[in-house]
Order: sequence, then structure tokens, then C-alpha cells
Amino acid sequence: NSKALELSGITKDTILHSGGVIEKDANSGEPTGLLIELPAMGLVMQKIPPWDREQKRQAILSAMKELNALGVTSITEPGLGPGGKGYQGGLLDSECISAYNDLHNENQLTTRVNILLLFGEYGALSFEDIEKSIPFIGFHSGFGNEWLKLGGIKVFGDGIPPARTAWMNKPYSGGEYGSLVFPGKTDEERCRELYKIISYAHKHRFQIGIHSCGDRTIDACVDAFIRALKKDPWDARHYIIHGDFISDETIERIVGNSIGVNIQPEVHTVISDSLQEIMDKKLVSRQFPARKMIDAGVHVAASTDAPCMYPDWKDTIQSAVLRKSKNSGKVFGPEQRISVSEAIRMFTIEAAWFDNLENQKGSIESGKLADMCILDKDILDIDPNRILEIKNIMTIVGGKIVFDDF
Repeated sequence: NSKALELSGITKDTILHSGGVIEKDANSGEPTGLLIELPAMGLVMQKIPPWDREQKRQAILSAMKELNALGVTSITEPGLGPGGKGYQGGLLDSECISAYNDLHNENQLTTRVNILLLFGEYGALSFEDIEKSIPFIGFHSGFGNEWLKLGGIKVFGDGIPPARTAWMNKPYSGGEYGSLVFPGKTDEERCRELYKIISYAHKHRFQIGIHSCGDRTIDACVDAFIRALKKDPWDARHYIIHGDFISDETIERIVGNSIGVNIQPEVHTVISDSLQEIMDKKLVSRQFPARKMIDAGVHVAASTDAPCMYPDWKDTIQSAVLRKSKNSGKVFGPEQRISVSEAIRMFTIEAAWFDNLENQKGSIESGKLADMCILDKDILDIDPNRILEIKNIMTIVGGKIVFDDF
């Protein structure tokens, strides 16, 4: 509302350079009150008193209980740290890492947690931020154990397609191309900043997960990954988060470089209709090309993109198999459909590869962690249109029952 905008200092002259959007009235130029993406919402969030430590702790316990009910046994926290201060009531800040640590020491974790560290202002990381932070940490990717790990660093490369802030090779309907969200006045300067960030983090043995939606952003990120790996080879397992419009050429490039892609098929079924109004229709049909990537041999994991979407993995599997719009019922890119078993693999053994724990979890076999869920129907046999009807009736983590609805 207008009071929140006033307290946050948001006016018609406010400009964001980090991927967020402040919607403004076409005639007056005044902000309407609609803030899109966290960099924009954060302007208001940071004026709201954050939750205290105990509230954060209870939020984590509550979330784990809900996740266990859905059959979830492992999660990735995609960005906790100093860069999250002031966002989502403080639920993205460094104190949450400490809260997870306390819960682990008290044996109260009921999901395994892999944390990606977030430095700099949310969604607007600079090389200066990362250069100041990393030398003072004293550890690198893999610190922790199978219950609680600091897995790597989260980086934001661009915005999102619906907001026209994903960096594309072809323009949106309004003529915009989007851009990288790093400091710099030109695309070249922002690309150089990206290369420096990835090179530095890679050199200090951090796995990097980078939010990249636009094809141009994905190309730049993959270029940076490959440069870093050639200069300093190690089993980094860097990965693209989202990878909406990854090209065939880039898919071929990443296969031989042990680079992964983490996709969110359900997002496609929610935004595909609206995207057709603002960008190339062929690109929309090819969004999240799971079939192409799996056939090429790419390590592809799936996630629900919670809290942007509800964290029910079955919905994501159904979406990957059907690719059917939840709004119009239209099928976009049927050639990118995958099988149910392939979709399950994206949530299990492939997801474990991203955690560098594929020898410990991700499949049910002797010697591995006893993490599993039991469903009331056979997901491999049911009509894919009915996958969401399946109920989880038991969840087991580390051999311990953490949810029981038998």
C-alpha cells in the first residue's frame, strides 16, 4: 500500500539494477504497489521487524514436518547468509544457518539439509562481496556431514522470464532483452564481473549454483564454468539453477564438463500461457528441455522451487511427464516429455549427485542411507494425469520413521 511504499522510500524515481521490478502507472509513473521478485520486494521487507531466533527455529521445524508429510527426505536451502539479511522476515539470513546447526546438534533434523551460501545484497552479488567474504570463512564445499552440509555458493545471474528480466538473445515483445544483475554499465562489464566471481569461488573450492533463466545468461555462465575448470580442474559439479531456455549447443558443451542443470517443470505449466504473450512461442514450447538434456547425458535434477511453488514433488513429476498448462490445458513442447521413472531419477539419484552424495543416498540399496517414502499407489503404473492423487503414507529418514499415516 502507499504507506509501505512511503516507509520504504519507493517513488516514481526509484530504479532497480538487480533484476526486480517496481510496477509503475503508465500515465503518472507512480508506483502501483506491485513489486516483482525479491530484489524489489526486499525494499519493503527490510522495513519489517525480522523474526527472532526462536521464531526462525520453529519455522524450520514446522517446514520440516510439512516436507516429511510430502515424502521429502533431503532439501537444498538455495541461499542463506549475509546476503539474505532483511528478506522474508530474516528466514534467509546467517542466523538460520546457526538455527539449523542447533537442531542438528539436538538430533532434531528430520530432513537432510544442503546449504548454499548467499553473499552480497540479495540478487545483486559483486566480485567485491565475494572477495571480502570467502577468505574469512575458513572452509569450502563439502563442510559438514550427510545431515547438514555447506554445499556451495548461490549466485543470481539474471531475473525471470515473466518479469522480462531474464537475459535473452531475442527481445521480449516490448523490445527488452533483460540483463545480467552484476555491477557494470554494459553487458561486457557485467560479463567480466560474472567471470571474476565464478573464477574466484572455483579457485577457493566452492561449488556454485547460479540462477540462470535466459539463454544468454546460461551461455555466459557455462562459459565462465568451463574457463574456470580448464584453468583449475577439480570435481566442482557447478550447476545452472532453472536453465529455462538452455540451447542445444550449450547442452552439448556442458556434458563433457561435469556441469549440472536443476530444472523446475511445474513452473513451466504455470507460466507457459502468459509467456507466449511476451516472447518467442518456439522458445516457450522448449522451456526446460528435459528430454533433450537427459538424452545428451546431462546431470539433470528437478526441484519444486519452493517457496515460489508448493513443495509437492509429485506435482513436478506430473508436470515433467505431461508438460500440460495448468491454465489452458495446452501441451507445450510434447517432444520434451520424459517418463515417470526418469522424472523420479531427477529427484533421487541425480539430485544426490548435485550434493556429491550419490554413493550414500539417492537410491534404495544395501550400504546407502535409509531415506525413502511409501506411497499408497504405484506411481509407475498409475495414469500420469492422476499422479497428484497419490498420497504419501510414510516417510523414513536414516532408518527412522518421521511421518506415519498408514
